[in-house]
Amino acid sequence: RLDKDVLKKKPTIVFIYIGINDVWHWTHPKVVARGKKGTTPEDFESGLKDMIAKISKAGARVILCTPTMIGEKNDGSNPDDKMLDQYSDISRKVAKETKSQLLDFRKIFLTQLKKHNPENATKGIFTSDGVHMNERGNRLLSRFVLKELQVETPQLEKKNWGDLQPFTSSEASPFDKLVPPLPGHWPPPIFRRCSSHGRPQWIRRCQVAHRFLFSRDPRIQVPALPIPGW
Repeated sequence: RLDKDVLKKKPTIVFIYIGINDVWHWTHPKVVARGKKGTTPEDFESGLKDMIAKISKAGARVILCTPTMIGEKNDGSNPDDKMLDQYSDISRKVAKETKSQLLDFRKIFLTQLKKHNPENATKGIFTSDGVHMNERGNRLLSRFVLKELQVETPQLEKKNWGDLQPFTSSEASPFDKLVPPLPGHWPPPIFRRCSSHGRPQWIRRCQVAHRFLFSRDPRIQVPALPIPGW
């Protein structure tokens, strides 16, 4: 999938954001019932290194993300917290060894959960089920992805989540600042990624996973234009 869904599209920036299922599948009842397992720490580390080597060889910049959460309790009592921290440490280690840029989502979300989850709920703060992001979680993801790309997003910095207004057609999108649109094409070229469930998700390539960003922040509005040949 890396060759077909990413490298073939000739990206210049690639986010590697994996690790949740590698941990979760060790304990997820439906996965365990099928006799399947998660990924061993050794395979997880070697897999990251292999991907980074291929991406770097292709001339693209890597931004390696740590996994976020499996359960939203903020006191370390989620069943998979210990293993998730272990795999996050592996990502940090690999980023350091490969000199890759690190986006530490694990650290970010743990910090935010301590602020926004005073009742220590298992879900409903940034996720719908303890794993998959809700609108608020998607906004937080978008904010830090854009920040890592050094894209100025004044609207995303507002403290009041309910006071955030969408970008309009007359207002420049953060992506216009990152990569100027080509004549007759909006947004700029892209690559695609596949979801963890195998369903293809088309991403408008602005040298980053464009759909990853705007699908996670409803304020970033872009026209739904078809991409020739895709």
